[in-house]
Amino acid sequence: MPIRFSLDPSIEPEVPTIDAHQDRVDARVNVPIGGFFNAFEFRGGASKYRHNEIEEDGEIGSRFFSNGQEMRADLVQSARGGWGGTTGVQFLHQDARIRGDEKYLPDSDNRQFGLFTLQSIVRGPIRFEAGARIEFSRLEADEDEVIAEIGEELEGEMEDVPEIGEEPISRSFTAVSLSAGANYEIAPGWRAGLSLAHSERAPSIDEMFSLGPHGGSQQFLIGNPDLSKERSNSIELSVHRTNGPLHVQGSVYYSRFGSFIYQAPTDEMEDRLPVYEYRQGKADYYGFELESDAKFGNAFGVDWGGELVTDAVRAKIRGFGDAPLIPPFRVLGALTGSRGQIDGRLEVEHAFGQHRTAPNETPTPGFTLVNASVDWHPFAANPELSLSLQANNLFDVDARRSTSVLKDFAPLAGRDIRLTARMKF
Repeated sequence: MPIRFSLDPSIEPEVPTIDAHQDRVDARVNVPIGGFFNAFEFRGGASKYRHNEIEEDGEIGSRFFSNGQEMRADLVQSARGGWGGTTGVQFLHQDARIRGDEKYLPDSDNRQFGLFTLQSIVRGPIRFEAGARIEFSRLEADEDEVIAEIGEELEGEMEDVPEIGEEPISRSFTAVSLSAGANYEIAPGWRAGLSLAHSERAPSIDEMFSLGPHGGSQQFLIGNPDLSKERSNSIELSVHRTNGPLHVQGSVYYSRFGSFIYQAPTDEMEDRLPVYEYRQGKADYYGFELESDAKFGNAFGVDWGGELVTDAVRAKIRGFGDAPLIPPFRVLGALTGSRGQIDGRLEVEHAFGQHRTAPNETPTPGFTLVNASVDWHPFAANPELSLSLQANNLFDVDARRSTSVLKDFAPLAGRDIRLTARMKF
């Protein structure tokens, strides 16, 4: 937990700690079928999470509980004359309960059920792809006396305070997403593509039902039960090469949101925290991504390789300004080596400073991280067992991600050296 500073210098900062526990069970099944469908695939999981926020005197200030279940079942089609695809269903259930001083949500529940299909057809040098998804969501919040009292106190200080907690709230959404695209082999091993997509998503529990102090993000949050679906239309141009010693995958994209959901500062203070409310507006996102890896060959008995990743995005909300929590231009390069049962990696990541900030956001300085790792597979016949020595942030730099709401309070971890053993089965 970050140290909680007050804007009033006469008030001592709070230094809470967190005691977190999670139990999770996952399952995965693959059943060959034959015929029109080649296989049935299933994966699902269930989790129970809880954490206590412990004050300096050892007392528990707040408790958070969340239970969830998720599953996905796919029918994978057999390839027939260049036609292939997958059709399936997906289910998600998650609840949230908070008890204690920093309750900002009534007891809430989120259920989602989706149907989807992804189809592809190959005709000579051209590959066509299309996808569709329909998702039914139901979000519910219980009546809550504590949250209702917070709302009543705010009514004397602010306008248009949402009526959260005064009575049960239930909202349902039907989100439809569609995509279509094609890529063409422009040269041996090289393909260029174009894709179009329309996407919709339902608001989240936090976006709709928040009303209170959120110590973890250092904000006083005000949700909006009247939010509509977030909708966007996007276009993407891509190029990739997957053959030979050099692999390249790059894309440029543009997305226009008709009802983008975001947090906006109100310039108010509550419980010594800045107030943020959830709003919707038109927004434009555009950027690029580039990934590449290459095999350099063998020298000194080592098979050498290299990797390069770079990306950048710009985002503006009309009538508001730059969107919050946007990553800066970033470049990551890595040198890899492999000899026998030993693999090594040295990487350097540089993130440029982010000065295109939303209201109330502070600029984020750039930083450079150097990480290194060595993996040893002691049994050549059983490479699933590995011993790893990792060293992250070797030079112990002060690095902060512009995408974190806690960047002003909690930097990334300093020098971190660890020895781990992994076994896959």
